[in-house]
Amino acid sequence: MEIRVLKDLAHLYEEAGNQIAVALPAGWKTAWVQVEMEEDNGSVACFYVTSAPSSKPAYCPTPMELYDIFKEMRQVAAANDEAWTTATFILHSDGTFDIEYGYDPAPLDEISDRRKAWKEKYLPR
Repeated sequence: MEIRVLKDLAHLYEEAGNQIAVALPAGWKTAWVQVEMEEDNGSVACFYVTSAPSSKPAYCPTPMELYDIFKEMRQVAAANDEAWTTATFILHSDGTFDIEYGYDPAPLDEISDRRKAWKEKYLPR
């Protein structure tokens, strides 16, 4: 990937992290964002846990700006022939993050099954 593309993505990752952190309540520890996106539509869902010992994952209302940021990330990737269909963005309260991309088709009519499988894979029980 070109250096310009990497800089664009780094900026978008930072923007995504900032939007997520602002939407979360005080005391959050880790947030997981599930993204499914194709050219014309997509979905973004955010879950988090707090630093409380018995904290269970909770849903966080997702700001519309976050959807726009991930849409732009996908456009940057598509311009470099690397268009993803799914992404998992994991943000930690210390500012570090991980991101995983998927490239398999993600039909919207199967979203509830995929979201259930995603929750089982990523969210603590």
